[in-house]
Amino acid sequence: AGDELHAGYDTHAACRARLRMRRVPGVLRRRLIRPLVDLLPVSHRKLSFEFKAKRFARGAELGVPESHYSWREVMSEDLRRELLTGSDGRDGLRSTESLFVERYEACAALDPLDRLLAVDAGLFLPDDLMVKNDRMTMAHSLEARVPFTDIALARRLVAWPTSLKLRGLCGKQLLRRGLVGRLPEEILTRKKVGLEMPYSRWLTAELKEWAAEILLSESATAGGVLNSDSIGKLWEQHQSGRFDHGRPLWG
Repeated sequence: AGDELHAGYDTHAACRARLRMRRVPGVLRRRLIRPLVDLLPVSHRKLSFEFKAKRFARGAELGVPESHYSWREVMSEDLRRELLTGSDGRDGLRSTESLFVERYEACAALDPLDRLLAVDAGLFLPDDLMVKNDRMTMAHSLEARVPFTDIALARRLVAWPTSLKLRGLCGKQLLRRGLVGRLPEEILTRKKVGLEMPYSRWLTAELKEWAAEILLSESATAGGVLNSDSIGKLWEQHQSGRFDHGRPLWG
């Protein structure tokens, strides 16, 4: 919960940057900046500039919670419906974006960034990060501790203004200041590395053959739930370098 309570993710900085971008006239954003960003060649490098720039340019045109979701999105709603077979599966789907918007609107905080932190603490933290953390540690008989989720600490941090957490586009300001003199300067000023894996490159290099055996086999349909043609289309587009489908393919 270090990032969720201390505004440590790139998406939190993007929220601040979005406000600046919105000061640029809409006609320039949509007819000049967005088309130029879309011309950037696809890169399969881990969290490449191209990946971030395209996500940001697209999300900057959306509302605050919608843009926050778009930066986290693994696959679009259209792609999700295309991958699912049968009308029952498609028609009964609720958009993932609506979960973000619902929690954002339910938060009483006035600062948009505070509300986004509430979204992450309520969705991303318990339903993704802590699940993975528990599975991996338990798989190796390790008992993990998550000190930042201490209730008293979390309540105090939530009450403090975001200006103490995010300065400019640099997050975790409270942690950085609190550890001055206890950690080396190069650690305190180091850029965020993140836990994102280089799966986009893996799927075209080291793990290409292994992944193809799985994704292009009958078992990839998960018993008929997923559309094999749609999976094959994603795979071909990713291998051609026209698109970066690393996230949905890995998922």
